Amino acid sequence: MKKILTIAVSLILIAFCAVLLYLVYTMVFPQKKIVYDQTNKTFVVKGDVKIKKAGEGSSWQKMSTSTVLEKGDCIETSEDSSTDVIMGGNTEKTVKIGPRSRIEI
Repeated sequence: MKKILTIAVSLILIAFCAVLLYLVYTMVFPQKKIVYDQTNKTFVVKGDVKIKKAGEGSSWQKMSTSTVLEKGDCIETSEDSSTDVIMGGNTEKTVKIGPRSRIEI
């Protein structure tokens, strides 16, 4: 009986040490934070809105909803046109680009 009790206490002590080591490990080597959708996307496109993607040789093209915008992309709106851009995937951070505007991301 004494031998069984000694084995049980040893197993509990080993489990406790393993949990303690795991907690210390997670504090010393924290996991990288998960980054969710951080892209800029067009949310609403009204009228004639064009985009020129960053890079050499790119031409102006008609922009549509859910277009992913990258650094260096240019957006141009014509008369009576506008677009809403969601910044960083957060719908609370929306930028409205009005008529006759040209911006670079």
